[in-house]
Amino acid sequence: GFAGRGRYTDGESGSPLLLYDRAVKAAEQGLVRKVVIRCVELNRNNYRALLSEIEGLGTGQVSIEARHDRFDVVAHELVDRLDQLKDRRSRPIFVTVDPFGFSGVPLDGVSRLMAHDRVEVLLTFMVQSMRRFLTEPQHQVALREFFGGDTWADCVEGEDRERCLLLRYAALVKERGIARHTLTFRVFEDERAQTLYYLIH
Repeated sequence: GFAGRGRYTDGESGSPLLLYDRAVKAAEQGLVRKVVIRCVELNRNNYRALLSEIEGLGTGQVSIEARHDRFDVVAHELVDRLDQLKDRRSRPIFVTVDPFGFSGVPLDGVSRLMAHDRVEVLLTFMVQSMRRFLTEPQHQVALREFFGGDTWADCVEGEDRERCLLLRYAALVKERGIARHTLTFRVFEDERAQTLYYLIH
């Protein structure tokens, strides 16, 4: 979800190309037999740029494709297909959710994905954006969707909004039975060690 353009303006590879390269190496080393990478991007300009980047990529074992759509729409479609499999085991699915901000990532979508034991989710928790816009009325709908309710509001008056938001989300995931365990990785923005975001797995 939120695949982006595929490559940054400075020429550095974005996550779709990085994932593709790693998958090709894993296949060459005999670690996997087949990998299908499906990228979802809503911004039309980014989507077109991504198509250009992935054009011509693909091997007998690794393929990559892109779709112009919302993450939550595609996530629900994926779960619907998995539900139809019933007792048949699907192939392992690793979902990366890497939003620019925090809108478009409803908790119910993440919950439905995690209900399948063959699905793993790696979520970019954009705490810097949340902390910045926590009191802005125009962002409250997105926050409610992200947290599946108003528990985020408890952090408005907190001294450490960053830690409060992270702990609230982790608690929700466990309390609602979405996942039994969560791992968090803190990513710094610069030498001042200011948190940019967390990765939650």
